[in-house]
Amino acid sequence: STLLGDQSSFSSQTSTPQSDYRPSNPSSPSGGASQQQLAAPGPELAIADLELLHHYSTSTAYTFSLHPVIQTLWRIEVPQIAFTAPYTLRAILAVSALHLAVLRPEKQEYYISQASFHHDASLKLATPEIANITHDNCTPLFLFSALSSFICCAKPLKLGNFLLWEDHEIANWLMLIRGTGTIVDFAEESLKAGPLRTLFSVHRQRDAHSEIPEPPTQHQF
Repeated sequence: STLLGDQSSFSSQTSTPQSDYRPSNPSSPSGGASQQQLAAPGPELAIADLELLHHYSTSTAYTFSLHPVIQTLWRIEVPQIAFTAPYTLRAILAVSALHLAVLRPEKQEYYISQASFHHDASLKLATPEIANITHDNCTPLFLFSALSSFICCAKPLKLGNFLLWEDHEIANWLMLIRGTGTIVDFAEESLKAGPLRTLFSVHRQRDAHSEIPEPPTQHQF
């Protein structure tokens, strides 16, 4: 699906309809006040977060799969879902920051700190939701859990830690993968019928035709 329809459809949507509406007179008190409100500066944009979101959509999303359909899902549908669930959106920003840490080693420390900040925030937001999985929140929680697994696998290991063992405990990514499976077990039908249905259907088709190689991609994580 495309975000915008054809040119004629888009033009028709943005054309000004005939109505009795007339703009306020700028010289009138009410019109002047309205213009002053519009001109008043609002909160500053979070440029760093916008950079991470842009990089995710233009680069990181391509690294999760070699299949073009799945790449599109991660690039388009997943951010749209994340806008309804801040913990998923924060996880997107975190994995994007880790990707940039690899691509821009001169700013590695900065991007790793960004990844830790956003992932810690996403964990705090998601924890109450995980305790109460429903058919309404299962999709963003599934994405959060999957993204968190990517994050835990991609982040640099601390000195003395190993891939399967961290701080004398089982690695977080193993627990998160188990959590993803729990969400699927609880709401498998909802997930397969919801916005992520393409993800599950493509994987089923790939399993049925495992001898067919996936198309190559120029993006790497």
